[in-house]
Amino acid sequence: MSKDSQTTLAGLVGALAVIAQFIAGKFKVDLGLTGDVLSAVTLIAGFFVAWKVGKSGNNVAGTLLKMLVIGLVVFGLAGFASAQTWKDGNSVKVAWDAEPNAKLYKIYKKPYPTGAETFVMDVLTGVNATVTIPEVGRWLLGVSTVATVGGVDMESTTKCWSDDVSCVFQGQTFGLRNLPPPSNPKNFRKDE
Repeated sequence: MSKDSQTTLAGLVGALAVIAQFIAGKFKVDLGLTGDVLSAVTLIAGFFVAWKVGKSGNNVAGTLLKMLVIGLVVFGLAGFASAQTWKDGNSVKVAWDAEPNAKLYKIYKKPYPTGAETFVMDVLTGVNATVTIPEVGRWLLGVSTVATVGGVDMESTTKCWSDDVSCVFQGQTFGLRNLPPPSNPKNFRKDE
């Protein structure tokens, strides 16, 4: 396969990954792939094209292709930043791994993307809960551990927030989106 064919193929793969991300996000289509996978495909294709185009002997078409690659990489990085799953409605079931010596767990909420955190509930038994947030908005959820240390109940100093890739399951961030649709008009009639 020629260098031009390889470059074109990689560019098309990257572009298709960007389009798939857009469709999945805009129309809430489950493609069976996470946004992180699509972003990774876009970045890999972009870097491959950049590597091929960056070799000596390229012409003006190569310069234009470099500009396309930069665009693909930017979209790919944006995909990493926004690869968050939203659960529509006012409640979501959550779970976490048990922590040694845990006495209970505390669930918190905070508005997305920023805002003050608020205590929601204690979970006295088990490592899962159904969290209900009646307020309209987009919400991030957090969990902390309370354990008895030296005879004193202490809460963990940090919480695992649903948008923190370092503590969520398989790096898949999530949130609760309670955005009910507007009500339907009433008394629809012919106006004379």
